[in-house]
Amino acid sequence: VWGTDAFIPELIRELNELLPQGYSAEETDNIAAATIIISQDKGADNESYLLNIGKRTVHISAGGEKGRYWGTRTLLQMLVQSPTELPLGCSWDAPRYKVRGFMLDVGRLPIPMDYLYEVVRLMAWYKMNDLQLHLNDNYIFHEHYVKGEEDPFKKSYSAFRMESKVRGADGTPLTAQDLSYSKAEFRNLVKFANERGVNIVPEFDAPGHALSFTRVRPDLIYQGEMRHHADRRCEMLDAANPETLAFMGKVWDEYLQGQNPAFGNCPVVHVGSDEFFGAAEDYRRFTDGL
Repeated sequence: VWGTDAFIPELIRELNELLPQGYSAEETDNIAAATIIISQDKGADNESYLLNIGKRTVHISAGGEKGRYWGTRTLLQMLVQSPTELPLGCSWDAPRYKVRGFMLDVGRLPIPMDYLYEVVRLMAWYKMNDLQLHLNDNYIFHEHYVKGEEDPFKKSYSAFRMESKVRGADGTPLTAQDLSYSKAEFRNLVKFANERGVNIVPEFDAPGHALSFTRVRPDLIYQGEMRHHADRRCEMLDAANPETLAFMGKVWDEYLQGQNPAFGNCPVVHVGSDEFFGAAEDYRRFTDGL
């Protein structure tokens, strides 16, 4: 394998795992060695690539490292189907959609970090490039507790998955106690994903789905009219309160500011904002402020 991209050692490992080992002398006589060349094509864009398979050479060229990596995925997929031979020919491949991904809710379900690595590997195999991690959320149907004459604020499950310095006035930690990701772990995940063409998009959801935040700052719970779903008030931040924006800004700053921030190499972050109760202008002011 000839090339200078960071993924070359991993490609060699994958080829060694995939290709048959221990040929007999007779089989060896019938095997022709092939050179895999991975090079830059300055005239191509970042994600498209050209795959040219000759009798002794496999040549992958692309404008960017991401395209060259996608080309190796196609080569490996062809070898999965036929480990001992490749069809001669030339093909050009480019993504139909710029963003190819999905959102994974790690807020409602404690998903360990090693599983996220497996998700990234699988996404890269299928040339998907965008993994949004929904890093906080809570049990939705608080009315189940209300009807049972229990306090959903105390009973409902919620989680904020990132290591955080934020604590409530009574010492309540923002970080989930059952499972969380350290900042160093998250930085390593982002680096691992970036090297495989996958963007990690971290999301903190507010002002709705915010029970992990309201448990730390109960003074910021929305107090206005809730014609529907009043039993879910405990999870709603008050977007009209300027202290809510200041608090959420403080949360985000911990991952976006300072030296080597946890989200520093994420090209995009997501501010949630999918549900809200209150005046539309309050919502607009809050989201624009974020």
